Amino acid sequence: MMAQDKRGERDALLRQDIRTLGDALGRAIQRYGGSAVFETVERLRRNCKRLRDCAERLSQALPEEALQLHSEIDDLDREIMQVVESCDLDTAIDVIRAFTIYFHLVNTAEQYQRIRRRKLYELSDANQPQRGSLAALSDFLQQNNVEAATVQQLLNQLSIELVFTAHPTEATRRSLITKSRRIAQLLEMHDHEDALTPRQRLRWQRDLDGIIDLLWRTD
Repeated sequence: MMAQDKRGERDALLRQDIRTLGDALGRAIQRYGGSAVFETVERLRRNCKRLRDCAERLSQALPEEALQLHSEIDDLDREIMQVVESCDLDTAIDVIRAFTIYFHLVNTAEQYQRIRRRKLYELSDANQPQRGSLAALSDFLQQNNVEAATVQQLLNQLSIELVFTAHPTEATRRSLITKSRRIAQLLEMHDHEDALTPRQRLRWQRDLDGIIDLLWRTD
């Protein structure tokens, strides 16, 4: 139970980061896309989130509840299609841009979450290796008396292939990496928000809004 509580606390930090980045993106959409684009994005986001929740509940629902969920899913499908089909070309492009940037921000937050968890683990007094690490795997194999021959057999079944690709947008990709690193730095600063002065907090918010504005204008 304590492990679940700790995991929930760590996940809460990730949800907070995503909410912070999403709010900043929402402000950028309103500044550069306008209120109509923002409302369209919000309607799609809310409906898609509700659609996902209904689909997740459906697998464990009783027959009567399942019937209601199916009806709500059908209604959500129709409303989502109606919103999409009502968009003109310019609005559709801005909506696609908004969701592309949003998922990029979510990926950045998740990547920083892994860094945060690793750092918190290294600062803790835990005597066990971190879950999912090679050290944890090694301990698992030893504790379960897995023979070397069995491990070797598993390794022989691995297939690792290196793929090298080139793309004309590679320069843009490097630009996104640079922006992602800056966002990760800002998220790390936000972890120590209590240590920031009011002026530093204001500067932090300006920096975050500025980098997301750049994502919108250069995406």
